Amino acid sequence: MKDFDGRSLDHATLEYVRVQAVKAVRKGMSAKEVGEIFGVHRSRVYDWVKRANKKGMAALKAKPVPGKKPALDERKDTHTLVVRIYPACFWI
Repeated sequence: MKDFDGRSLDHATLEYVRVQAVKAVRKGMSAKEVGEIFGVHRSRVYDWVKRANKKGMAALKAKPVPGKKPALDERKDTHTLVVRIYPACFWI
């Protein structure tokens, strides 16, 4: 089984993970424990805590993705993928 990779999560989920990780450290968990729970390295957890301590929890918010918006939104793209993989299910 492949290890979890946080880069596969959407930005809103990653923001939630950052906030929850900082809250857990502030409640007394070690960065190593928090990192194991959320599937990130402890140094990343330390970075988030440092950023939150310096600029507040708002510093953990997801930033807008630069570049051109995709031609298809995620929902349509997923539907297209499902139709291509399972065409018999959609009577194509």
